[in-house]
Amino acid sequence: MKTDNAKPDQLIYCSVSFSKDGYTYYYRTEDGNIETGDKVVVPVGPDRFERVGIVEEIEHFLPHEVPYPIDKTKFILRKWTKEQNQDQEESNVFILCDKAVHSTQIHVWCEVKDGCLKISGQDLGRDPGAFFGDNEYEYFYDFDSYNTERLFQLLSSEDRDGVAEFRRRFSGNFGIKNLREFCEENKIKYRFFSF
Repeated sequence: MKTDNAKPDQLIYCSVSFSKDGYTYYYRTEDGNIETGDKVVVPVGPDRFERVGIVEEIEHFLPHEVPYPIDKTKFILRKWTKEQNQDQEESNVFILCDKAVHSTQIHVWCEVKDGCLKISGQDLGRDPGAFFGDNEYEYFYDFDSYNTERLFQLLSSEDRDGVAEFRRRFSGNFGIKNLREFCEENKIKYRFFSF
């Protein structure tokens, strides 16, 4: 399906995933050239961290029928290009968790760019709803260059580099909890934000 099939009074909602068989998130667009299967660049979190996702489904809705509130739905920034893929590879973007645990989808990804580690997470489902009063909980960890370097140095060994060890230790649904404990034990500082 293409986005240009929408009628003039309809809004275009795209379901975007970030990994194979991963959870999908709604994004809006006014670009009539996007099709299912396209790779697109979308903003994530309050800092508008850019991620590449795949358009899994395209739907058209009248304003009073939308599946997610219009004012909370972010826009697709642009279609993905090969040049952007090279930039992403250079910045070390990788997924730490993309799992369904009971009634909750947990998706955590991170980026190391310009020497700084940024982690973004999103929990969707019944558990965040029961605990926070909203079915969506987003959270972010930002490490400055000094604390990023310290973290990876502490994780380095003769047979494994710090980034590989970081991925091994802090992936999965308990990865962020383990990372917080590791940072506390080693006095590594970061900025935390959630909503």
